[in-house]
Amino acid sequence: MLINLTVLVSSCKTIEPLYVPPEGIFFNPALSAAAFSPSGLLAAVANFNTIWIFDTTSGELRSYFTRHDRFGTNNTLVFMDENRIASTAKSKILGSEGFHAAVKIWDLTNPYRVPIVIEIPELDPYAIALGYSRTTGALAVGGENGAVVLLESDGRYSYTRKSLPGLNGPVLSLTFNQDGTLLAAGGVDTVIPIWDLQSLSEVGSLPAEDTVYDLDLVPGRQALLVTSSDLRLWEFITGDVPEKIKNPSLAGDYISVGAIWATYAVVTAATVAFGGQASAPPWPVTYRLEPDYGFCKREADVSPDGNYIVHAHAGLLKEKIRVLDLTENTVVKWLNPSGGKTCGVAFSPDGSKLLIANDRVARLYDTNNWDFKDFVLE
Repeated sequence: MLINLTVLVSSCKTIEPLYVPPEGIFFNPALSAAAFSPSGLLAAVANFNTIWIFDTTSGELRSYFTRHDRFGTNNTLVFMDENRIASTAKSKILGSEGFHAAVKIWDLTNPYRVPIVIEIPELDPYAIALGYSRTTGALAVGGENGAVVLLESDGRYSYTRKSLPGLNGPVLSLTFNQDGTLLAAGGVDTVIPIWDLQSLSEVGSLPAEDTVYDLDLVPGRQALLVTSSDLRLWEFITGDVPEKIKNPSLAGDYISVGAIWATYAVVTAATVAFGGQASAPPWPVTYRLEPDYGFCKREADVSPDGNYIVHAHAGLLKEKIRVLDLTENTVVKWLNPSGGKTCGVAFSPDGSKLLIANDRVARLYDTNNWDFKDFVLE
């Protein structure tokens, strides 16, 4: 992948919105997942209700699927091949008002847009995280209750399931190694375990100092990028201590928050002095730092050559998205897409494109010159 370090002026080419809801219909456009097909010719973004698939070359909308009922914000959308995409979901229990955790597999060639539904009650009440191995064809699914289930294909839409030890809290990210023999899990727990999928036993673990929002395998080396309160690289085969990745200061956000609190204090004092009532205080300074798996705090992805990562930190007042050179441990590009709360970032399989999905827009960057196209939800 080529990363041009020259400061360039990005040009925006906006296409027609992906979806415009009927007038009077409430619509939450916040996107929380992004993925590329194996060829990179297709990309997908999703919110809680809809998956959109578009052509990365022409920018045309190829297809969309509604009511996929996904839950969670981390890696919950994966292309299984060029024609199939999987998402976490809820499935209604027949004869009752209840729901089961489930995975839905959507076939892009199916004109009726009816998915294959795999119910996984072991994960109840919600399935949150998905991992997929293109080597073995296995799906790993993690639940809000900490359970992890491995779905191994024994046919196009037939799967056997195996239960893994799981975590002690919600599972937020799952990732396979390159040959599909190992699986790592992170979430609201004090450890990041790695399981051998033949014996279903743990072969290593790393203490987690905070909630782990994302895990990504670094291609070409047995290392995991751990996205938590900071970024760390863990050479999990050798058992080395994780290497902390340089974090630029976030002081700007804190200064801004301090200014808000100072303004609130002055206004409140003046109001009370003149006989009025104090208003409700602004949001707490610690809002961004509280453990909360329902809101994506950090999201990351590694380029196919293993040399770069994109890292999104949903700032309290301003989104901070950067591209880092892992070999030099330096920031080579700052990105500032419209919107905030970016919950989906993904490099294309050849590294030539970068997809960012947030609460307003899906933006597709060309990593050679940082030009971009916007796919807008209105």
